[in-house]
Amino acid sequence: MVPAALSSIREAYELPGDSTEKFGPLLTDLQFLSKYLNLDKRTATALKQSWLLSDVSADRSFTKHMLDIGAAQGYGEFEAEEFAHRMTNLVMKGTGSRGMNDVTADVDYVADDLIREANGAKYKPVAKKVLPVPAYDPGSVMPDYGAVELDMPPPLITRPTKKEDIKYTPRLSKERVERIIGNIPNGFLTEAEMDLFLHVVMDHENALAFTDEERGSFSSACYPDYVMCTVPHVPWQVNPIRLPKAREGEIMHMLDEQMRAGKYELSTLSYRSAFFAVEKKNNLLRIVHDLQLLNHVTIRDLSLPPRINDMIEDFKGHAFYFIADLKAGYDTIMLAKESRDLTVFHAYNFGLMRLTSLLQGYTNSMRDGCSS
Repeated sequence: MVPAALSSIREAYELPGDSTEKFGPLLTDLQFLSKYLNLDKRTATALKQSWLLSDVSADRSFTKHMLDIGAAQGYGEFEAEEFAHRMTNLVMKGTGSRGMNDVTADVDYVADDLIREANGAKYKPVAKKVLPVPAYDPGSVMPDYGAVELDMPPPLITRPTKKEDIKYTPRLSKERVERIIGNIPNGFLTEAEMDLFLHVVMDHENALAFTDEERGSFSSACYPDYVMCTVPHVPWQVNPIRLPKAREGEIMHMLDEQMRAGKYELSTLSYRSAFFAVEKKNNLLRIVHDLQLLNHVTIRDLSLPPRINDMIEDFKGHAFYFIADLKAGYDTIMLAKESRDLTVFHAYNFGLMRLTSLLQGYTNSMRDGCSS
């Protein structure tokens, strides 16, 4: 049934494809969709896959696309909405129709995006971004940032220890120092400059982190723990996303490593979000937390990040400058204990976990990260 209907699937969803001609005559989109309003699970899966793998799904939700098709074919407003939401329930959620009073145009915003992630789409389209709530919070408190006291650095020594006489430490072992030197282009530093560079590095070894367990966090005396402000809501429970069996052990090891580093801690609460892992260009995995429901109840922070032009002006007149990518910028900003419950997720072998630091993907993280 599915191969015979492939051309109709593409036609109904207005999807590009050169291989549809060999599957027989095409039905019009509404004829096909009306014919299969009571479709079986396999056909619904084929329809879902066709939608998620299409370029059209990057710009709009499935429900909105069905509404546009219905309107283009002359359906009345009520009929088009009923048709669109029936198809959303059947195809995207695998359920029957329901009352119109319970349906909104973004009914599938969680399922649609999470399934896209599982099928290889690593980034959510801007059009599907979950916006926070523009509301007034009378209980919010302005963070009280403390002054960072910095002593004058001592003058550089004129006769640093020779490279071959360096005394290595557990943090700056011989292997790690050689890795640092290996990133310096040949001939960029003279022998004397290299000795001075290594002296400065060894003298400030506590400022360097090679693993998550070695990194630190901002002092609460200077930077208060971050409080997430939300509107009143009911705790959510999201079903976990199935992990790929071939790499499940690797993901569990990552969670254990991050828990030992202090990023995660065990929890038992009514909240339950989902997480998944995406593969980076170097074939390593990155853990991604689904924060759409948290963002949906978060009070929006409208402060603006620094202007890039103003930042560039600060480089004027300097002979040397560079750009660094922080290893763990958000992980250095701790969450207030009363806000950590909002981040609870199902961690499989570990049960429920919650985050202790600011989250990447949280709607207000960028603003608070810039202020740090």
